[in-house]
Amino acid sequence: MAPMMFNILLINIFYSITYGAECTAIFILGCMLLLLLHERDEFFRVLWSSQSAESKSRQWIHWIFRTLILLFVLGEIILGSTLLANQEGKAVTRNVSYPPRQAYRLSEIKKNLLSKI
Repeated sequence: MAPMMFNILLINIFYSITYGAECTAIFILGCMLLLLLHERDEFFRVLWSSQSAESKSRQWIHWIFRTLILLFVLGEIILGSTLLANQEGKAVTRNVSYPPRQAYRLSEIKKNLLSKI
């Protein structure tokens, strides 16, 4: 929960969400961190000290699965960036000769103002 609250806090800061939401996120994150600090010995005992050792065959299986997951994620990233680059290249070749909508409005306003003078 703490990483998620930290992410919410960063979103609130960088996207200028209201001050009240930012204060609430800071309060909840602070309470979570205080709870983790208060119970740190128990967390270390449960997650670190009292864990039984894995057998060598289990370690190899876990490493194989970790490697497969990593390769899958890297493949998705590479494929996605390649498809995005190809899509951007096609968008450039389909360039439309019309001016952007806002630029058209500005030129139209300028022409109307000049005609009134």
